[in-house]
Amino acid sequence: MFLLWYVDEGAVLHNSEGDALAVGELIEATPEVEREFVDTSADAAQVSRRFRLVETLRALRDARFRPEVLQAYSHQCALCPISLNLVDAAHIIPVKRPHSTDEVTNGLALCRLHHAAYDAGLVGVKSDYSILLNPRVVERLGELNFLHGLADFKALLRSRIRHPAEPEVRPNPEYLRRGMTERNWPADLVG
Repeated sequence: MFLLWYVDEGAVLHNSEGDALAVGELIEATPEVEREFVDTSADAAQVSRRFRLVETLRALRDARFRPEVLQAYSHQCALCPISLNLVDAAHIIPVKRPHSTDEVTNGLALCRLHHAAYDAGLVGVKSDYSILLNPRVVERLGELNFLHGLADFKALLRSRIRHPAEPEVRPNPEYLRRGMTERNWPADLVG
C-alpha cells in the first residue's frame, strides 16, 4: 500500500525544497499548527506540496499511535469484553481538534461498535473512568425512532473502563474532559 502511494506522490515529495525539513518539526504538532504551516504557503504549488507532506506525517503518526494504544489495552475494548481482532485505537480528543495528540494517554482501545458510538457522542468516559450514555443523543435517537437495541447496547458496557495496567499510559483525565466537551456533552456530565 505504501509503495503504491509513494509511486503516486513521490515526485511531489522529492521536489519539496525546504518544506521537507520544515515538516520534520511538525512531528508532535497540533492540527492547528499543521494548518498554519499549509496556510502560510507562498503559492498554490506550495500549498499542495505542504498539504501532502502533512498528510504523510499524519500517516506516520497514525502508524505508531494504533499499535501503542492496542498494546496498552491488550487488544481489548476498554468499554466491553470484546477483542476478536475487532478493536481500534480511538482518539479521546478528536484528531481534527486543536490540542489533539497521538500520545497513548489520548487513546482508547474500542471495538468498532463502541468506537462509532464514542465518536458520535452516544457513549462517553468521564475523568474518573466511569462510562455513561449521553441523554441528549439518546433523546434524539428516540425522536427518530432509533432506540431499538439500546438495552442490549447498554448491557455490553462496563460501569468503568478497563484501563491499562501501567499508570503512565492510562487515559489522561483532562483529555477525557476535553474529549467529552468536543463531542458536545452537557456541561454537568463532563467531569
